[in-house]
Amino acid sequence: MRTTTTIDGQMLIANKAKIDLKFVKSATALDAEGFKRVAGVDADPAAFLAINFWSKTGVKVELKDKKDPTPYWLISSKDPKRLVKALAKAQK
Repeated sequence: MRTTTTIDGQMLIANKAKIDLKFVKSATALDAEGFKRVAGVDADPAAFLAINFWSKTGVKVELKDKKDPTPYWLISSKDPKRLVKALAKAQK
């Protein structure tokens, strides 16, 4: 299954998972090295992953919901900078 990511109104949707943008603290575009590190040695087991094993780049979306134990979402993306820009625009 291929990862699909959309922003619909005030919701970030990765595959079937949804989160209100008010809970997004920050989003960081990751190059191949950064993505490999965050998906590997620096991974947090409580993170939500929406990644394809063949993907080399992605976005780390840090969360700020005190009721949610998920520290961040890691999302595969061919164009991570575009996704980061779209998130910033949707949060304004």
